[in-house]
Amino acid sequence: MNIPLAGVDGLDRAATAASQVSGERLTHARQRLYGFDTYTGLIPDAGVQQALLESLVLSALGRPGSENRHRMLGVEEVRLDENSLRLRVEDPAAVQAILGMLPVKARRGTRRGVRELSAEAVGKDVFLSLRGVPSPHPVFAGKRHLTAGVRVQLLGATCSAQLLDELTVQVTSAGGTPVWSPSIALHVPGRRPPIERCIAEQHAAGGGLASSLLRRSHLWDSLAGQQSLTVQPAMVDHGFEWTVSRTMSPGACLHDARLHEILTDPLVGPGLRAVHHACTATECTAAYVLRNYGVQHSSAGSLVVTSRHAATSTGPSTRRRALLALGEQPTSHPNAPRVRRVRRPAERVVVGVRSMNALGLNYGDPESFAMQTAAAWAADGYRVAVIVAEERSTFHDVHLSNRRWGKRVTKLPYRNDDAPVQWHRSRLAPFPGELWRVEVDAIQVDVKDAIREARHRCERVIAVDMTRYMEAGLSSCTDQTLVVNRSRSFERAVAGPAGTTLALSPALAAARWHERELSGKIAANCFGVVLVHADLSATGTRVDDYDREVERHLARYGTPILARQWLSPGEATVLDPMEPTEADQLRKQADELAAILTRTQSQPVHRG
Repeated sequence: MNIPLAGVDGLDRAATAASQVSGERLTHARQRLYGFDTYTGLIPDAGVQQALLESLVLSALGRPGSENRHRMLGVEEVRLDENSLRLRVEDPAAVQAILGMLPVKARRGTRRGVRELSAEAVGKDVFLSLRGVPSPHPVFAGKRHLTAGVRVQLLGATCSAQLLDELTVQVTSAGGTPVWSPSIALHVPGRRPPIERCIAEQHAAGGGLASSLLRRSHLWDSLAGQQSLTVQPAMVDHGFEWTVSRTMSPGACLHDARLHEILTDPLVGPGLRAVHHACTATECTAAYVLRNYGVQHSSAGSLVVTSRHAATSTGPSTRRRALLALGEQPTSHPNAPRVRRVRRPAERVVVGVRSMNALGLNYGDPESFAMQTAAAWAADGYRVAVIVAEERSTFHDVHLSNRRWGKRVTKLPYRNDDAPVQWHRSRLAPFPGELWRVEVDAIQVDVKDAIREARHRCERVIAVDMTRYMEAGLSSCTDQTLVVNRSRSFERAVAGPAGTTLALSPALAAARWHERELSGKIAANCFGVVLVHADLSATGTRVDDYDREVERHLARYGTPILARQWLSPGEATVLDPMEPTEADQLRKQADELAAILTRTQSQPVHRG
């Protein structure tokens, strides 16, 4: 896809935001994101086996580091891919911790290490891989092909391959046998060992969450007042729990709102869901789970972040660094976009959008219409929020399917009765624009609370009613309510008796269209109708005198046709790669709709 000039600005913005959090080179991030159809999910998720391997690596990197470590996790640079990861580690102790998990057959006693883990020297680096994945039956455990890999490179004079050779000499000198070569078949024990000794099987329960943390290792270096960091896993009743322990400088704030925003952000962050938060004068604890927690049992990991003050200020602490993913403008990055825009003053707009499947729209079309309009406003410098009211809850109870794990539980021990409203950025908009999105249940109290909060934090708000029977009650908490419908030609004739055709007057055509397309509940308190086209060329079609007369009669019913606009396919917006003509059309439509809403905001709806 040829990315236009506007898309290049979005590519720079997306690549910079991803590299700041992950530690990936800006040039590599640009190359990886160049072919993206949309600038969402900027840091790729790992596959199942790759996530398991990265989970093992994180458990080693998360141990207390040496004094030579400048990065919190000791990772200076990463190279991201779905089924591979390349790490440049600054601390030899971190590499030794990773190599310490390799399987070894001792001269006496049981084997130690992770038996599925293998390693080999590739030049000066060490390449880690998996021999099979944990399987419920030992017969099939070693018959899986290799799909995952992590390449570890050590900075400085000592290379990773040299440390691997030293470990080999150390093991053989003690009478043991290294069994980490990929050419050695995976050892399958005759009797299945207990779950406490199956390290890989434990990490399989929370590999996706650990992988998301490792691929965002530079996040912890961007926070203020942090002296040290440890990341350690533990088996718990409700899954596999990762505990991040932060040691803060004396006097530093324990709760970091920026950390919470990144962890819950789905664009650059892992998109976690906050389930618990408690702060005291000496400790701050926050718990997070993946958004699909309880749906996919293989990703039933949880994250607990604890922050405590250090007894004394013994070492240097991290300084606050600007993160473009949070809308902060980086000033020290040489390749950071330095576009300065001034937000235009305008009246606050809060509009509701609703429709029904029977009106010719697909289920997600009203939300797509709201997103493309909101993205155009955000690109113009406004803070915009899109609220989606649905009938289903996005939080599920947890049912563990692994019988070896211990007792079965049905809910998290720290889960609240009601899941909090989760705001997250839908796109990275140019400064000072912001684009937020939130999903709420179709309970009017939740919808009203979300709209009330959006009025406080944003300048323009679009609330979308995705329920079947318009149960969200948008008309009582928004300034105007729009109905979105597919654009079709008005009827001009109907079939009569004996095969005849009867011509319709504009008044009758308007009455039939109003009765067929708009139910009484939709038409009630409706500000107007926006007709959308699936074809961009159809937006330039002129309306003849007959259609204008039909629209005049529809306005008498209180449902005027406000505009005819183009609905972009999929979820493409002006903040995504698209052709310049399409982006210009979306901006023009958004300005037209904003002018209509602000001009008639104080005008009452008259019904004839």
